[in-house]
Amino acid sequence: GAGPIAIGKRLTDVDRLFLEALLVNLREVFAGDRIAKSTRSLKSLRLRLTAAAQKDGANHPHATQHRGRVPCRVMQSSPQAITLRPLTTHDIDDVMTWVNDHDVMAYFANRQTNITREEELRYLETLVASKNDRAYSIFVGDDYVGQCSINQIYWPAKNGRLFVVITKTAQGKGYGPIAVQKLLSIAWNELALHKVWLIVRRENRAAQAMYLKVGFDFEGVLVDEYSVHGRYFDMVRMSIVNLVASSSA
Repeated sequence: GAGPIAIGKRLTDVDRLFLEALLVNLREVFAGDRIAKSTRSLKSLRLRLTAAAQKDGANHPHATQHRGRVPCRVMQSSPQAITLRPLTTHDIDDVMTWVNDHDVMAYFANRQTNITREEELRYLETLVASKNDRAYSIFVGDDYVGQCSINQIYWPAKNGRLFVVITKTAQGKGYGPIAVQKLLSIAWNELALHKVWLIVRRENRAAQAMYLKVGFDFEGVLVDEYSVHGRYFDMVRMSIVNLVASSSA
């Protein structure tokens, strides 16, 4: 196996906790009778990660501007100001503001080539008509700031895959976590889902930290899951279960 990871003094508490979380995930999540222990460890790490992020954010107020780093603080925005509106084909012009933005789409393996308006419109028509997808446009007041959805819903097991994207100009303002929490509320209360899952690039620690903060936990690592321009990428799978519904069943 690989040798020990040398953690330099320049790494923040957030960085170190995140590396520890990944190591716990890799070593324990597939260990059979140690799964319960792994889950407890990861939940504890999530709480510590959030606390460290808040502490580090007080010392580094501009840390959220560094791409590829665990965000040290989330700029707070009013949850009431953010609304999710069911996607329609009339949203095409808003959607086109980010689908070809490589900075926004860098972590999405299946969106690495430019898409025409006609191609995207056909995709939206399919998505809106789908029985196994629920897509929403994210607004702050009347301003469009992104898109989110529950896709690939498997109704017999009541699970689905989460997707969220925030436009470049709206990033760093705390809209992502609030949108995810509102989408989870729809998943639990309107769709009656039991579990929501997602996959994210292994090196995208900022996104993973955000998902940990809103309640997701690690499930495992999908090795060489995606190929982009001839390069393979590992994906981390994360999920959250509707424990309220489970306990009352």
